[in-house]
This record gives sequence, C-alpha cells and structure tokens, in this order.
Amino acid sequence: MDHSRSLRSEIGPKRTIGPGTVHVSLDEGYIVCNIDNNLCDNLGYFSDQVQGQSIRILAGPRTNWSLLTAAIRRANNSIEVPVNIVLYDFAGNSHSLVMTCSPYLNENGIQQGCNVVLETPTFPAMLPRVHTNKKVGIQPEKIEPYQSI
Repeated sequence: MDHSRSLRSEIGPKRTIGPGTVHVSLDEGYIVCNIDNNLCDNLGYFSDQVQGQSIRILAGPRTNWSLLTAAIRRANNSIEVPVNIVLYDFAGNSHSLVMTCSPYLNENGIQQGCNVVLETPTFPAMLPRVHTNKKVGIQPEKIEPYQSI
C-alpha cells in the first residue's frame, strides 16, 4: 500500500472517534491482529501500519498503560471491562476515549484474543468510574462498569 501521502493534515484533536474495533492477541505484547477501517481513518493510520504492531502504537504520554493492559487481561478472563483511556492518533493528537474490552471468540466459541472497542464518550455520565488511591494512583483492578444518572 502507498503511504506516501501524509494524513497529518486530515486529523484534528476534536474529532469524534468510533465506535471502532481492534482485535489484539492474548500474549503480553497485545499485538493488533485486526483493526477496522473506520477506526484507522479516524486515527489517521492505514490498517497495515497498525496490524502486527503492539497496541502501544496508539499510546502516548498521557496513556495509562497499566490501566489499558489490566482491562485487556480482565477481558481475557471473560470479564467485559469499560475504562476511560487517552490514546493518540497518527498526528500525535490525544483523544479521551471509552475503551471496552471483551473476549474475542472464533466461530467455534474458542477465545482467540481480546476485542477492544474504542469510542468518544457521548456525555460524562457514560464514563466508567475508576477508583483511585492518593498514594498509588489508579487501581486497574478496581474498575466499575458504566454509571447511570
């Protein structure tokens, strides 16, 4: 695929993302096995730039990597987990997103990875509440589901 054109001018920091789906591997590298084209377009990547890379390609300085990996690990244990996360597009713009992780099953019902859905929250009440501890910060293992008003 020709990547000679620059997508940097097409991406803006206030863009609405998703919902878009990324399938990542079960191993600690969390390798992107598949990413949908709409999500690639929203983030300014070509799919072949992301596939085969660690999901860390979407991380940046404000990404809570331990929270992201904890959500993926919990999904690998058949627990669906929505969390607030900051991820980055190709141009380096940050996006505050809701990331929902769930098991990715093949046609025989065998878990093949983790299904990660990313989307811009519609309003603050849809954000999951995350417990914090003043001494150690965010506790990834203490994630509550969406809260409603």
